Amino acid sequence: MEELYTEGKVRAIIPKSVHKERMEQNISIWDFVLSDEDVKKIDELDIGHSEIIDHNEPAVVKYILSAKMDA
Repeated sequence: MEELYTEGKVRAIIPKSVHKERMEQNISIWDFVLSDEDVKKIDELDIGHSEIIDHNEPAVVKYILSAKMDA
């Protein structure tokens, strides 16, 4: 599912299932509330950049922009 936490706002949830039981499990996620302390702990996990790819590195940006996408 799409992540739920983004600066205190909920994003759209897109479950990936065609099975009724799993869809019901996906929709019943609203039985909790993040406390201010929980949100603070999540915020502390933010390292300020992607660990996967450096979008500020010119060589990486050039590579991404030059990639061919198959239709």
